[in-house]
Amino acid sequence: MKTIAIVGATGLVGQKLRDVFDASDVKADFLLFANKSAGSRMTIQHKALKVMDVKQLPQYRCDAALFVADADTSIQYIPQLAANGTLCIDNSSAFRMNDDVPLVVWDVNGNTVKNHKLIANPNCTTIQLVTALNAVKKFGIKRIVVSTYQAVSGGGKAALYDLEQRHSYGKLQHFPHPICDNVIPHIDQFLDNGYTKEEMKVVNESQKILNHHIEVSCIAVRVPVTVGHSLSVNVELENMPDIDTIRKQFLTAKNVLLTDNTQTNLYPMPLSVRGTPFVSVGRITKDLYRNNCFNCFITADNLLRGAAYNAYEILLNTLWR
Repeated sequence: MKTIAIVGATGLVGQKLRDVFDASDVKADFLLFANKSAGSRMTIQHKALKVMDVKQLPQYRCDAALFVADADTSIQYIPQLAANGTLCIDNSSAFRMNDDVPLVVWDVNGNTVKNHKLIANPNCTTIQLVTALNAVKKFGIKRIVVSTYQAVSGGGKAALYDLEQRHSYGKLQHFPHPICDNVIPHIDQFLDNGYTKEEMKVVNESQKILNHHIEVSCIAVRVPVTVGHSLSVNVELENMPDIDTIRKQFLTAKNVLLTDNTQTNLYPMPLSVRGTPFVSVGRITKDLYRNNCFNCFITADNLLRGAAYNAYEILLNTLWR
């Protein structure tokens, strides 16, 4: 039986990973690790396990290690594990843009994995964007303009606590401004070019996965939603088909739900896909002024589809292939 380590097992994404394995037919021996929650006990596949300190990780021989902790933890432990033959799937940003590390959404570019021992999981926003737009890639994507509406769970437990407790100035644990009854156009640090790290992740990672020549522009905004990122996207194509053809492409795409009937108020919403591995796409309209562009709205569960389930799909298709 395979041995799988989950590093960051007590965090929001770690909890989702445990849920995914609980619902899976895959059976394995699990080792759970964390930084601050070592010593606690967690259940996975009906087995209660003690969460170990991440410092103990090198002492164990694992077939695979799923890293859902911070980038510093990944940088410290992954090179040693990968060199010793452990398949490492990393959810942090530590290695995503390394030329020799595949950045993978399995149904989009799983062919890039080959025999790599380190595979990077993209940013949650990137995952749902490329999963959806892969359906129209054959028409030649030239430019993507993205405005995001990102749930507070993307900022972790402290961010959720700020929302749930309706924290204002003086009590905030994560945000620079109150998130309750507010939107904040600021996710991660601002860079010299005026964009944030989050926005540039979407730009650079989408290009690496889909095509380096695609122009990508992004503004990322945090909204007072617990779980589920949403994206408003304008797409420019080299060969623009009619809107019905685009809808059919989304309809037949794997892991994509076409949710597009305004007459019955059917459109993508975070609430509708929460707890599912699907990316919902709707509000598909032709651009009013550019014949080669269309608009769409995309939603997905950022913790599940945008992190845990993507890591699980990579693991399933590499460790057990």
